[in-house]
Amino acid sequence: MFTTPPPSGGAALMFIINIMKGYDINPCEACTPDEALLWHHRLMEATKFALTHHSQLADDNVVHVQEVLENMTSEGYAEEVRLKINDSRTQDEDYYGCVRKYPDIDGTSHVSVIDQYGNGLALTSSINSYFGSGVYGSRTGIIFNDGMNNFLNIDKADDRMVAKQSAISPGKRPLSAKSPAIFTDQTGNIKLVVGSAGGIKIIPTNAMIAMDTLWFNRDIEYAVTKPRLSYSYITGAVLCENTFDEDIADGLRKLGHNVKQASGMKIFSVANAILRKGDGLYTSPDNRKPGGYPAGF
Repeated sequence: MFTTPPPSGGAALMFIINIMKGYDINPCEACTPDEALLWHHRLMEATKFALTHHSQLADDNVVHVQEVLENMTSEGYAEEVRLKINDSRTQDEDYYGCVRKYPDIDGTSHVSVIDQYGNGLALTSSINSYFGSGVYGSRTGIIFNDGMNNFLNIDKADDRMVAKQSAISPGKRPLSAKSPAIFTDQTGNIKLVVGSAGGIKIIPTNAMIAMDTLWFNRDIEYAVTKPRLSYSYITGAVLCENTFDEDIADGLRKLGHNVKQASGMKIFSVANAILRKGDGLYTSPDNRKPGGYPAGF
């Protein structure tokens, strides 16, 4: 797996996958309703740990985050965290660690590419809000981003340690959930190129698409279009799309999760992925945001 370093979300994506791969992976993902519920419960628990750890990261050129980063990318540490997951119930928010609450963003896009030589590109870009800072260059017409909004106002922070990491300073890059990724087989050939838009929901979205295609042998259309869920550490809720399986959602509630439908949200998350199977390349548009389409040669 190849992904992006801090202050992006690549380490959190790797953390989720390392936690989940320690469980027995059933190729059918969920042969029974109980197995489906348990899988999604474990996934949300792993996501909670990963996102709270992610919130402790910062620009590693400015802030020392090596210890957190090493933990998040360590299979041994993932095993320690996995042992903290209780299959019978979720936990209070404090159980997962301290967290920096930063705003969700809407102005992100992603492109995935595999060329005729087998090279791959996963590129996620963002101007943060739909129209960025609301200012554009009079000469170029380019809209300026408002990535500064991802820094934290240290005077309003509840946690001083997290605030220090997330405070504005010259030349510093703000924390981001962008986590484009390329997965290869043991010989180095690309299996999957994936990325998405959707603020903090990017990280679990990329993880779910990778697990669906690479572990459960699902086709790319299923993985990209299936109803999703995520965790919001701003509200402490597990968010699911209004088409998500109601039985699983109710089961998660019984395990203590604060599950809410995200029907009022403009867009949940929008993915863009390419899967290689044999000699073929497969992709599927994500109709959550019309206008995207696959193109080949």
